[in-house]
Amino acid sequence: MPLSSLLSKYGYKPGHVVELEFRTLSADSEVGEQPYNLKAGMQGAYNRIFNTQRKLLDLNAKVHYDSLNKDVTFIFASIENYIQVNGVKHLTNFSLIVMHNMSTNKMTAAISRGVTVPRAYVNRARLAGTSMRTRIMARLRSARF
Repeated sequence: MPLSSLLSKYGYKPGHVVELEFRTLSADSEVGEQPYNLKAGMQGAYNRIFNTQRKLLDLNAKVHYDSLNKDVTFIFASIENYIQVNGVKHLTNFSLIVMHNMSTNKMTAAISRGVTVPRAYVNRARLAGTSMRTRIMARLRSARF
């Protein structure tokens, strides 16, 4: 999506944006290495956004949020992949993007069309259990894709 389309979705018109600053911060999803089903995927995306907001505010703790320039808009985006295993004929890996405008408290989300995943891939990861899941999933990804 072009930046102009993205900004217009939040109500900005040409001339309103003077300067853009992009930051990439890592944040935990708190739903594990490979979430299963939409509920866990959504929870992971939301957790990443709110954990990033907390991290950013902690980094700028000396600056009070209320004293920031009122023309500043904070938009956070998170991408979370999840595998849908319930209610589908074929296991499907979806990408979910969630955007949150912290200044207006508006949120929007979109989901990809999805890509089918072999059942053996998911079964192998589940057999590994939680302690080995990260290493097994990494091996399976590199072997399969």
